[in-house]
Order: sequence, then structure tokens, then C-alpha cells
Amino acid sequence: MPSLRRLKCISVLYSLPKPSSHIQQIHAQLVINGLKSPPLLAKLIEHYCGSSNQRIVNHAHLVFQYTDKHDIFLFNTLVRCCQPKDSILIFQSEFARGDMVFDDYTYIFILGACARFPSAATLMLGTQLHARIVKHGVTSNIMVPTTGIHFYASNKDVASARRVFDEMAERSSVTWNAMITGYSSQKEGNKQHARPALLLFRDMLADESWVKPTDTTMLCVISAASQLGMLATGASLHGFAEKTVRVPEDDVYIGTGLVDMYSKCGMS
Repeated sequence: MPSLRRLKCISVLYSLPKPSSHIQQIHAQLVINGLKSPPLLAKLIEHYCGSSNQRIVNHAHLVFQYTDKHDIFLFNTLVRCCQPKDSILIFQSEFARGDMVFDDYTYIFILGACARFPSAATLMLGTQLHARIVKHGVTSNIMVPTTGIHFYASNKDVASARRVFDEMAERSSVTWNAMITGYSSQKEGNKQHARPALLLFRDMLADESWVKPTDTTMLCVISAASQLGMLATGASLHGFAEKTVRVPEDDVYIGTGLVDMYSKCGMS
């Protein structure tokens, strides 16, 4: 059974706010007591990564290296909690070492990091990861290809995002939202991508899986109608949102989107 000191460390660690100035003291106590439980070490990583001080954040790497054998759960926690650029560097370093087997969560977190830190380099890395995912069949978790859609769209490769979407045998509302958002969020060629967003929304409503639109869906398609200046379509979407999606009346984002849509369609 764990000692009282160990139990105290566990209790304090789980009750600490993030970030906390006491985290290093708790870390020291865990090391002294030889406690290497992955869930507790993951909590340490989360606390360290929550700091605005880079020196403190670096301690998260030490926690990961503290284990006798690199643990995929701790590695995934580290890349999930770090800033996108750091997550990508950590992954590349571990990938080059070649002694860890990555799982679907690893790919989700790294593709997500590449989406939040778009560049030519991250587009190349994400594309390589996608090829690896396809090769090894890591698609049982629907969030892997869904994150791939988000990654490609964030890096302005909407065509590749759509290919991933079309190849999926199963899609959730998050998947549809990722693709519709991918179309409507392109800053260049807004009108070019706005129409496919509306057409995809139509396909979503007709899909046999009966996936229901969410407030995120409606915000994107209202934005698409705004970009195209389609008043009738925008008004129909407004009515659909009120009757079907049941968006709260005080939803600032939907409200702002509707004001923008009516204004751009000449209804000031």
C-alpha cells in the first residue's frame, strides 16, 4: 500500500490549480518516494506545460525522461500539452530515435499541432504522417482522419482535406464541421470555397447517417452565404438554425454572423 507521504503527494497534486508555484516541490517528493505512476507523472506534465515560464515548461521534458522506459501515454500527454512548435520538435526527435511505437492519439495530437502551426514545413510533416497513417491503417479512431481534414484545411490544402473526407466510411458531426469549416475559413478565394461549403451542408442534411448540424456548422454556412451575398439562402439558414439547431438567443458568434450576413446582403 502507498505510504501516507505518497498519498499526500497524490492528493495535493490533483488538487493544485494549473499552473502552481508548488508543483516543483510535489515533483521532488514524488522522485524521493520513487513514485512513477504514469497518471501522476502525466499530471506533472500538464502542470508544467501550463506555466508561462519556459524554464518551468522544460521540466515537463524531465518528467518524461524520468521513466525507465518511454511511455506512450506520457509521450502523448507531453505533445498534447506543449505549444504546437515544441510538440512537433519533440515528435520529430522521438521519431528519429525510432524506439517508440506511436498510437492513434499520437497522430491526432501531432496533426493538430501541425494545424495550429501552419507552414511549409508542417505541411510536409503532416503529409508524411498521413501517408504513414494510411500505410499502417491507423483509421479506426474517427478523430485521426477528422484531424487530418483540419490539418490540411489549416495549411490551405483544401483539395487534400476533401480527399480525406471523401475516403472516410464513417463521419461524425465533428468530421462534417471540419470540412465545412475548412471551406469557409479560407481567406484567399472566399467565394470559390464558400459554394462548396453550402453544397456540403446540403449533403450533410441528406446523408443516411443522420448527423445533425451544430452551432459550429451553422456559423460556417451562414458565413458562406454572407461571402456569396445570398440573402435568400442566408435567411433560410437563419430560420433553420432557430427551428432545428436551437442556438441560444445570446450566442454572440451566431448573432454576429447573422448581422454580418444581412449587412453584406444589403439588409442593414
